[in-house]
Formats: sequence, structure tokens, C-alpha cells
Amino acid sequence: MGAKRACLRDRRLPECVVIERHEIGAHWTGQYHYTDGLQCLVTPPEHDIGFPYKSRSFFSAQADIDSEMHTLSWSAYLADSKQSVDWLHRLDKYPTHKEFVKYLKWVHDRSEFPLKIANVDKISVADGNWRL
Repeated sequence: MGAKRACLRDRRLPECVVIERHEIGAHWTGQYHYTDGLQCLVTPPEHDIGFPYKSRSFFSAQADIDSEMHTLSWSAYLADSKQSVDWLHRLDKYPTHKEFVKYLKWVHDRSEFPLKIANVDKISVADGNWRL
């Protein structure tokens, strides 16, 4: 969501802040005992943060949001981190949770969406806005 909002930065939309308790993907890394990070994704990694790349269905025809989202895709991450060739030769095409978290952090670094490390313990609505 944060990456999509970052790609929409020139449009008039409400502010969006991603809230994580520890860090991006913390429970998938094995550091916080939810998993050990070695389980594989059950969906293909190409179902990444931009999937299904149908933004034109929701926004104006001239908005080319999908092109910007492709710059944050799984394949763009592999190319940028020089893993494309290795990935193409892997027998197992599903990354581990820990590997996918590296991708999610890469997305954050490039899109610079607002991220707040916090614990949400209450949600309410005030003046038509969410309050956390």
C-alpha cells in the first residue's frame, strides 16, 4: 500500500503512513519468533507489491501508475541486486519469507513511503479521519 501511494504522489490523495511494530516484515525474518524465515512463499514472487498491475481500472486513463510500480517489482529487485541469473537457474522459484522481506525493504528504500515504527493499540475516527 505504501509503495502504491508513493507512486501516486502527484495526485491529490490522503496521506498514508505504514505502521510496523518492529520493522518491515519483522515476523517473516525469524527475529520475532513468528516463523524462522525459512518457509517459502505460497504464491509466486511475481505477485509482488504491484500485482495485478491494473491501476488503470481504478484511476484515470492517462495515469501510468503501473509503469512506476514495475520499477518496484520483484524482477526489478532481482536485476538491481544482481540476482536475476541465479534466480532463473533456481529449481525452487518461491523465495523464503526472509528473502521476500529483503525485497520489501528494497521497495521501501526506493519509494520512500512514510514508515512509522509503533504499536497500534487503539483506532478511532475523528473529523472524518482515522486516529491511531
